[in-house]
Order: sequence, then structure tokens, then C-alpha cells
Amino acid sequence: KPEPDGLVWVTLSDVQPERVTWLQPSRLALGKLTLWDGDPGLGKGFALMSLFSAVSTGSELPGRGEFGPAHIILMSSEDGVADTLRPRLDAACGDPARIHLISFVRRRGVKFFPSLARDMDAIEEMVVKTGAKLLGIDPFMGFLGVKDSHVDADVKETLGPFAQMLDRTKLAAIGVRHLNKSQVANSLYRGVVSIGISGAARSAFLFAKDPNDESRR
Repeated sequence: KPEPDGLVWVTLSDVQPERVTWLQPSRLALGKLTLWDGDPGLGKGFALMSLFSAVSTGSELPGRGEFGPAHIILMSSEDGVADTLRPRLDAACGDPARIHLISFVRRRGVKFFPSLARDMDAIEEMVVKTGAKLLGIDPFMGFLGVKDSHVDADVKETLGPFAQMLDRTKLAAIGVRHLNKSQVANSLYRGVVSIGISGAARSAFLFAKDPNDESRR
């Protein structure tokens, strides 16, 4: 019997409190979205593969803590798989058997570029099948699939179900974004397009050069 139409609500007294659980202590929460923002060429891709390597082998994480070994899903469109992603992982001594790259989505025999807005069901099925604990999306805006990424309402229409999927599967997600051209805005507004994306994230980090050390980020 179908559920009747109308409002669906939860009374907070019926909710059992839970603590946030972490893949990487105080940096990367399980069941939540984390943003990595920064200009091109600052090493976000290297940092992502370094993190993937540690999680895939259960080694010490960059910064602190350990997690895994665990499976990882990657959605990437900016780096070559054979000439960039795999060599970076090998250099970091990761386990390639635990990292799964989504190439495309097939629907009714037709191949589509993957989209969070359209393919959430297929992505969740893959998470459950592999038991993945980490999802990397680079660039995040390239896979969002919303009507207009500058409109908060359109962005939230996708991010709401995405957040629910992360919570259901206890999947940590990293969305990598480039910065906009503003040089004066608050750092929260430097990530491209809607501020609603920053608002939906549990944590957000900004990659930048160390002004006192050209080799450090």
C-alpha cells in the first residue's frame, strides 16, 4: 500500500543521538561530504591519491590516524587513468585492487557520463556491492548534474538525496573544487558557484601556497 501524500516529519525526542564517526580524525567524517577547494596545480590530485593509498592499505593517514584497509570509489574526469592516476597511486604504494573508477553509466543500452543528480541509485548500489568507505569526486561540479549550479534550490535538490545516501551507507565523500576568480571574498565564498554546496559539507579545506615556503602547501 503506497504511503499517503503530505508532510513527513521527525520529532527530535524520537531520535537517538549519535556521535560523528571519522575516517580521518577531525578532517574526514564518515557519512558526510568534505570539500577540498583550491586553484589548479596546488596538488589536490596528489593529496587525494595519497589519502586513497593510505585508506586502501590501512596505512597511517596523512596528518594522523589510521583507517582500513577499505575500498574506495573514484569519479574523475580531469586526469588520465593510465598515465596519471595509476602512476600516482603506485608511487604512494596504494592497493589498486581496492580503488574503483566509475567510467560511465549504462541505461537502456546507452552510455552516459555519470551524474549525481541522475545516477544516485547506481552509485549507492556500487557502494553497497564493494563495501566502499570513501568516495572521491574530482571535479565535484563536473559530476553534480544540476540544472543550474548557481541556483541554491537546484543544488540542494541534488545535495539533499546525496547527503542521505552518504548517511545511509556511512560513506565519506571528498568533493574537489576549483576556486572562483574573486580575490577579496571570504574564503567560504571562493569555491565555485553556489554557497549551498559549502553549507552542505561537514568540513571544507582550502589549498594554498605557503607564503614563506614555495614547496609547501
